[in-house]
Amino acid sequence: MAAATPSSAPPPFLPVERRSAFPALVLNATLVNGLVVAVRLVASYRALSLDADALGLGIVASAFALLSVVAAVPMGRLVDRFGEPIFLALAGLVLAGGSALALTADTIALLAVSQALLGLGQLAQVVASQTLVSRRGDRATRSARFGLYAAGAAIGQLVGPLVGAVVVAGAAAPGVGGASSAWANRASAQPLPMSAQASART
Repeated sequence: MAAATPSSAPPPFLPVERRSAFPALVLNATLVNGLVVAVRLVASYRALSLDADALGLGIVASAFALLSVVAAVPMGRLVDRFGEPIFLALAGLVLAGGSALALTADTIALLAVSQALLGLGQLAQVVASQTLVSRRGDRATRSARFGLYAAGAAIGQLVGPLVGAVVVAGAAAPGVGGASSAWANRASAQPLPMSAQASART
C-alpha cells in the first residue's frame, strides 16, 4: 500500500489578533485610495503647468502602472515570505514619497517617477491588505469582509477627486502665494481643447 503524501492544502485562516484590526484595514484602504486619486489629479494639473502636451500627459498617467506591472508577482511572493505588516508600512513610505514628489516635481520626467512610485505603493498596500483579509477571520465571513474592504476603497475613490480639486482650487485662489499658486494658476490658464471651445461658443 502506497504511503499517503501530504496534500498541498491552502494555509489555514488565522484568528484576528485584535478586534480593531479589520476596521483599521478598511480605513487604510479608504485613505490610500483617496490619496492616490487625489494626487493623480493634482499631478495632471501640474503637468499642464509644465506645458505638457497630450503625449506628456499620457506618459505621466501611464507611469502609474509601470512598476506595478513588473513587481506584481514578486510582491505577492515577498508578502508571503516577510509578512503583511512590513509591506503595509513600506507602502505608506512609498506613497508619501511619491505624493511629495508629485507636488514638487518641476519636470515631466520627475512627475512620471512620482506616479510610478504612487502605483508601486498602492500595489504593496493592496497585496498586503487583501492577504490579511483572506487569511484572518472565519471562512464564513470572508466574503463579507472582502465586500466591506472594497466598499472602503470605493469611498476613497469617491472622495479623492474632490480632495484633489480642493487642493488645486486652493493653490490657485487669489492671495495664495508661492510655487503652488504659480503652477495651479498656470494650469488653470491653459487654453481649452478645440472641442471645448466650440461647445462654449454654442
